[in-house]
Amino acid sequence: MDHDAILEEVGGFGKYQVKILLFLIFPVIYSSANTVAYIFIARAPPYRCFVDQCEEFGSAKYDQDWLQNAVPGSISNGKFVPDTCYKYNFNDTGLTGNNTCVAELFGQQIIKCDSWIFDENEVTMINDWPDEMTCTENEWKLALIGTSNFAGVMVGSAVFGFIADMYGRQSTFIFSIVFMSLTGIGQAFSTSYTMLMIFTF
Repeated sequence: MDHDAILEEVGGFGKYQVKILLFLIFPVIYSSANTVAYIFIARAPPYRCFVDQCEEFGSAKYDQDWLQNAVPGSISNGKFVPDTCYKYNFNDTGLTGNNTCVAELFGQQIIKCDSWIFDENEVTMINDWPDEMTCTENEWKLALIGTSNFAGVMVGSAVFGFIADMYGRQSTFIFSIVFMSLTGIGQAFSTSYTMLMIFTF
């Protein structure tokens, strides 16, 4: 069989092939966008405990000079990196005036915090749902977002294969593109972790 002769008879890369290629690009783009989005939305930005004795919640900044007095942490590259989920207990010694956040105000007992301050330079879904997403005990929830995406791909591949056989490939193909677009938009406007999981799946 002479492949060159067949191609010469059928014709080269023309308008029909361009049309088919463009149709095939759309699902790849939407599917890739949904998969890659996980990298950005599930990344944990730098965060630390909110210290109510030293700052106001609405105007608090991630980096503060007094942080080592109130929050345990470590030194990395000459910079103090605060712990993400623990702070020192407040030890009211009666200091007033400019002694707002000196070391004497805090004991050495470490307690778990219930509110957080995030680095204002980075925003992910963790900023929106800190009670559900912060600290090591909730790390599995971040991984579950990526898992739900691939679980959706697996189920969708099987289900839409049957649908394509019943209703035709073109109709199923167009429906899939619209469906992926709508669920992608749904992810962007999710108001809860569960809602995000459903749209991601």
